[in-house]
Formats: sequence, structure tokens, C-alpha cells
Amino acid sequence: MTPVLNSPVLDINGLSVQFSTPEGEVNAVSDVSLSVKRGECLGIVGESGSGKSQTFMAALGLLAKNGSTQGKVSLNGADILGASEQELTAIRGNNIAMIFQDPMTSLTPHMRVGRQLAEVLQRHRGFSSTEARDHAIAMLRRVQISEPERRLKMYPHELSGGLRQRVMIAMALLCGPDVVIADEPTTALDVTIQAQILDLIREVKETLDTAIVLITHDLGVVAGLADRVAVMYAGRIV
Repeated sequence: MTPVLNSPVLDINGLSVQFSTPEGEVNAVSDVSLSVKRGECLGIVGESGSGKSQTFMAALGLLAKNGSTQGKVSLNGADILGASEQELTAIRGNNIAMIFQDPMTSLTPHMRVGRQLAEVLQRHRGFSSTEARDHAIAMLRRVQISEPERRLKMYPHELSGGLRQRVMIAMALLCGPDVVIADEPTTALDVTIQAQILDLIREVKETLDTAIVLITHDLGVVAGLADRVAVMYAGRIV
């Protein structure tokens, strides 16, 4: 997918999300429109349950089975809301990547870090195991993980919370995605590590010209990082 110059990399237009429950239909997101350009950071803020995460889970086709959507989501001008599961699998991690708030549940606990990183490159880029390992080591260095060769051999539970989050960021950046969605990326970390992770996200935005969507309920987090901020309440941008 080749972006058009100065056009939004990710463009969400009139997106609504509903969930069917035994008590009836629940509207989680109502008519949300927003966009983000290359090299820009869009902050999405709002209280828990305001629809921040569901907006982007819907965009990536990751809703629960009882969820449904209306509207349009475009990535580099191509509609992805109506894409097949096969097409979405090719897009996720390649053109658009997501960093979740709890890396312990996002990383596969019984797989070594190196294998998890290598699989991304082998699946999306067709790298050999040696190429994937070399690229993974280089990316771990880029996100400021010391002794990357040793870290590749470790399991997620052997890493600190800050290191696990850096591994998640490295995994998100492996294929050079157009958009990185960071969903509460610092929530589970102490203040010092939070600052380091936010500095790392800022560096990614500036040096790789990546579009960043930063989802958070903490206005302090977006104050020094976001170029624009959208505030959500009760499923709408207010």
C-alpha cells in the first residue's frame, strides 16, 4: 500500500460499533471520524469504557464475535473495514501494528522472544531464519535493549515489565509499518520507565516518519507527545 503524499495514512470515517448481548444491542462507538498522517501523533483520550480501544480494534478487524461495524476505515486510501480475514492478516503487523498495554498477555508465554520476533519477519517479509534473527537483534538494539543476543533466548516472564514493553515496540516496528497504534502503552509501568517508553515512541515518530495513534486516559502522557488530541466520551468524539 503506497500512501498518497500529504493524505492521511489512516482515515476513519463515520465508524460505529455495536455488540449483541442477551440484554440487547450495546452501542460501543457512535459515528467516529478521525485521521492521522505520516510522522504525526494523534492522541485519543477518554475515561475507561469511552470506546477508545474498540474504535481501533474494529479498524483492525479484532472485535469479539458478537461485534459488528458500520462506516469506513481506509489505510493508504484502501478500505480495510470490508477486508477479508486473509487480507487483514497480511496487513496486521506489516502495514499497521498495535502495541497493547499488557505485554505479558500479548506475548506468547511459552515461546522465546527471538522466535516470536522472527515469525513476524518470516511471515510478512519472507526472511530466512538467519536474516530474521539478525534483523530482530538490530531492532532490539534500536529500542535500547542491552545484550539483545541474550534477550532473544529468554521467555517473556524472564524480562522486566519495561523490557517486555520494549520487545512489543520492537515487534511492532519490525516490518516498518505505516501506522503504530499504542493502546495505553505505559499503564503497567513505573514513572521512570514510562518516561523512557514515551521518549522511545517520540523517537519512532520523528526518525521513522511513522503515524502514531496514542490511546490513553492520562492527559499528561499526550501533553508532550501528541500533535493533535481527540477526546472520547460515551463512544463519541466530543
